[in-house]
Amino acid sequence: MKTLCLLAMLCSAFPTIAVRDQVVPCVVRIETAGGLEKVGKNWAIPVTTGVVVGEDGWILSSSVGFAHEPSAILVCLADGSRLPAQRVGTDGHRRLALLKVTLPEGKTLPVVRVAAKTSFAVGQDCMALGRGADGKAVSLSVGILSAVERMAGLAIQTDAAISPDNYGGPLVNARGEVMGILTPFGMENDSPYSGVELYDSGVGFAIPMEDALAILPRLKEGNLEPPPALGVAFNHPNPVFSDTVIFWVQKGSLAEKQGLAKGDQILRVNGQDVRRGIDVEKVLAQNYAGDSLKIDYKRQNEEKTVVFPLTL
Repeated sequence: MKTLCLLAMLCSAFPTIAVRDQVVPCVVRIETAGGLEKVGKNWAIPVTTGVVVGEDGWILSSSVGFAHEPSAILVCLADGSRLPAQRVGTDGHRRLALLKVTLPEGKTLPVVRVAAKTSFAVGQDCMALGRGADGKAVSLSVGILSAVERMAGLAIQTDAAISPDNYGGPLVNARGEVMGILTPFGMENDSPYSGVELYDSGVGFAIPMEDALAILPRLKEGNLEPPPALGVAFNHPNPVFSDTVIFWVQKGSLAEKQGLAKGDQILRVNGQDVRRGIDVEKVLAQNYAGDSLKIDYKRQNEEKTVVFPLTL
């Protein structure tokens, strides 16, 4: 019986190693220098991980590794070569950073395979990879996909161990496809280090890779900022349990400026039907500062529509 158990354990390890080796060539170490020593109460993170998303030198990472505004960035590729990099854009909403390295003539980089969001299933096996601790080898932690549609629908959740070393690294499924980019999220959304306190807690997050690639063209143009809050509250403090009838409007908010008032019922946001407060939050979370928002709402028995930019 002991022999059979040992064989089972060995067999189960081989797929993990095989999957790891598929993704390793696309995982890079990122070193930063200069900038601030501390951001608020948090020390700068000088070494982190990134994932190759373009064979011509485009790399995605977590923005937390660049919150200290480093003056120099060095990327260590899987083959051991070290190249200077430029931070082209930062997504302050999804907490991603896009880097670009200039490759020697004729050199290309291997690019990850991407897992479709439709394939995500709570309970499926996954692993978190990082190259922050050691440029020559990757770190690996195994877990499950513990939740989807977290952080207003922006992130997926895993119990695999997440730390500053593998922020920016990939969350990978059992087929060697990258499900998402590891990045911290917490309750203090105004802090660039929010979520770092959950280090190794069994609660870690990743931005789905499909979503990250969808905003890549915009990131190549520069920084993306979170949209301002709409400035409304519904009839339950937990938006999961509330309907979309406005209970309170914040003075000076976007909602007040657009004429929304207590008692109005939000019906659709950007053409998507909404039934609960959380539905409104999820649609809003897909936007960035400066994007246009369309809200259809009902006041008494009359439907009204307002279209406005997400700027205060």
